[in-house]
Amino acid sequence: MTDVIKYDNLHLYTRYASIDSATLRKYLTDNNIAYVELTYSIDAAPDALVPLNTWFEDSNGTRVEFADMPVLVYDKVFWEAPDHSDRYSKRWYAQASTDLPIDFIEKSIKNS
Repeated sequence: MTDVIKYDNLHLYTRYASIDSATLRKYLTDNNIAYVELTYSIDAAPDALVPLNTWFEDSNGTRVEFADMPVLVYDKVFWEAPDHSDRYSKRWYAQASTDLPIDFIEKSIKNS
């Protein structure tokens, strides 16, 4: 497979008053990375994870089930047409900054 050319379309799913959510939010903000945040109440967070639990499989083909937030969902873009009309990308996730690829900060879309 070819190298990732950029990471974009970041959506951060967070739970209100969660230290882990605040830590991942701070990492993104401190590195000027553009993202959309969706924050859920403590009661609503489990229901918000239900659709996310249908999106990903691990390397063994087993469905990934998230037990808690935060969940950062993003696109790994491997190829994109010069006019941005088409691209090859794969949706991926992280639950902490340590789960992100080494080149994530360098290749993520930044706030303008």
